[in-house]
Amino acid sequence: MAMLSDPALWAATEPSLSPAQQRRLRQLTRAGGERVLTQAESVELNQLLELYDRSVIRRARALALLSFRGFALPNRADLPEPLTDDDAEDTQIAARAIWVSINRHPHGD
Repeated sequence: MAMLSDPALWAATEPSLSPAQQRRLRQLTRAGGERVLTQAESVELNQLLELYDRSVIRRARALALLSFRGFALPNRADLPEPLTDDDAEDTQIAARAIWVSINRHPHGD
């Protein structure tokens, strides 16, 4: 990633989950908080969480490199406010999904 151009790094700071994937991740985390997920839903949730985790790590690395290169990064207060309730929930997806996963497998099995 260190070899990427500045524009490529800025592009890497964008979320990579599609709106449909984000919606489905929200649906599954909500459902997991209300009931036990089916095997298929659990598999799908884990796949979406893996994609989400990779996206967060990629974005963090890109921002760290841009900062190292001397670019000013936006402060949280400077970021735009979420446009909808669904957008506001995006920041809680990972925490909910982890909670669901821990409660389904409290001993890591």
